[in-house]
Amino acid sequence: MTRSMYAVVNQKLSWNSEVKLTNEACDESAFWDENVDSLNFHSPWAPLQPPAKFVYSDASDHACSSFIDNDHKIFHQNWSPEESSKSSAWRDLRTVDLAVSAFALALQGKRVAWFTDNTSVVSIVHNGSKVTELQSLALSIFNVCARHGISLETKWIPRSFNYQADLLSRTIGFDDYTIHDDVFRMLDCKWGPHTVDRFACSYNAKVSPYNSRFYQPETEAVDAFTQNWDGENNWILPPVSQISRVIAHAGACKAVGTLVIPVWKS
Repeated sequence: MTRSMYAVVNQKLSWNSEVKLTNEACDESAFWDENVDSLNFHSPWAPLQPPAKFVYSDASDHACSSFIDNDHKIFHQNWSPEESSKSSAWRDLRTVDLAVSAFALALQGKRVAWFTDNTSVVSIVHNGSKVTELQSLALSIFNVCARHGISLETKWIPRSFNYQADLLSRTIGFDDYTIHDDVFRMLDCKWGPHTVDRFACSYNAKVSPYNSRFYQPETEAVDAFTQNWDGENNWILPPVSQISRVIAHAGACKAVGTLVIPVWKS
């Protein structure tokens, strides 16, 4: 939380010269103004408690994943073409950013050991980065942990010890499709307003709140079939294999909503 301020200081011509504060440096100054008193009460010699949670994460060219050990909580997300083209450090760091947001409530107030096979991620989470987009991700992780009282310690492990997260990250969700926003707005005007998106993820949800297959940032619930759909106007765009189950569940709940299915002539 001082990296941008140091960048400003390094622009000086002499000790008596003026410098121009950047927006990032102002944000860091505001952080210290708001938090220096509370942080000053933390003793660096306080006895360390063992981690309460162990989390593993990994990213491939196609997707990213993370899971909480012994907790049956899994995060998974496909990359967009733009995200796939990013560096491995960005993808692995973005995975931590997304997963810590998705698991925030489960990790709240706990000491967490987070395992990754990317050494750059360990360094950047703890120290930040001179690369702007990596520093932004590090700050995002920091802010989520600060809001939820999460004490996060990232640790490097060999890829052979991270095989479960590695396997999950190489799994592509072929049911991860959506419809164009214009089409949704047309149907929302016709049969809406819809109040919940039952099959979505953080980047394609048409309505908030939404349900997701895996843990996602800001998801209301994992697995739409565990929810009572009654009392809502449901937006339902399910995997094709789940259409008959959707109809049965909607009938059992006496639910109201819009079910969208593809024209599958074969």
